[in-house]
Amino acid sequence: MSNRRVESFLLRLVVHDSNVPSADAWHGRIQHISSGGERQFEHMQDLLDFIGQQLVQGPQLLIAYDDQPSAE
Repeated sequence: MSNRRVESFLLRLVVHDSNVPSADAWHGRIQHISSGGERQFEHMQDLLDFIGQQLVQGPQLLIAYDDQPSAE
């Protein structure tokens, strides 16, 4: 049985109207829903890097949260 988790991101894209496709035809912001972390990006690689960072950090954040003493 494999472990899996579901991660949610909110992606906002600003697309500039243009008849000529270019590298700066769009930009945006991405937010990781569970951590609240976000980043503005202008390049696809920046978007992918952010997602990768959040996926690597995810299990560590969950473990740290689970290790907190209960409020009894």
